[in-house]
Amino acid sequence: MGWLMLAVLVLLGAMGCKGEDCSVGETRCSNVGVDVCDGAGHWAEIADCRGVSVEQNAPWACCAVSVGRDSKVLHACLPADECVEVDR
Repeated sequence: MGWLMLAVLVLLGAMGCKGEDCSVGETRCSNVGVDVCDGAGHWAEIADCRGVSVEQNAPWACCAVSVGRDSKVLHACLPADECVEVDR
């Protein structure tokens, strides 16, 4: 019984040590699509640009897009010919 309690404490300690990867709401391009920073501060995939390519029957890619008056940069799946390589 003591080893089980020790294992649970080690597991809880390890989970508590995990730091934040990102700022909540931040976006980025991943290998296959778009990631957003979730409420826990960790990256989560929200869009797979390969899937969009199949649905649209055309190549799509993750692109950086400047929006709003403050030119905040967000990422989204867009037609590949509309992306500028530097902005990905």
